[in-house]
Amino acid sequence: MRLLLQRILISCSITALAHSASARAEPIPPEAKTVIERVHRAAVAKDFDSLREYMAPEFNWSFGGDASAGQAIEAWKNQPGYLRQLARVTRLKCLYRKDRYVECPVVAGTKFRAGFKATEGKWRMEYFVEGD
Repeated sequence: MRLLLQRILISCSITALAHSASARAEPIPPEAKTVIERVHRAAVAKDFDSLREYMAPEFNWSFGGDASAGQAIEAWKNQPGYLRQLARVTRLKCLYRKDRYVECPVVAGTKFRAGFKATEGKWRMEYFVEGD
């Protein structure tokens, strides 16, 4: 019973933190929302060509030094769980951070999260990682 109560309190705290962070955050730019929606649709459809179109060339998908959109796509073709997670996080509420990244979901901790940023006037997904 005590463990259950602790989990409920932690869950409530995380939810409160997410609402607090989103209340202070700037609105997500419409162009970013559009790209996030397109990434979501491409992930659901397993449309790697469309997905690649919205990824930054130096895309971070692993903390092992992998920083290439092409490498990420090849790995994801063999590990469909990544696309399921990408579809999941891009359907959740996102946050426009002070460093000008939009991150989905609002509170990910060390779980899967996707980051989007405008570079050269175009919004792209710059990372999709899990861990810290």
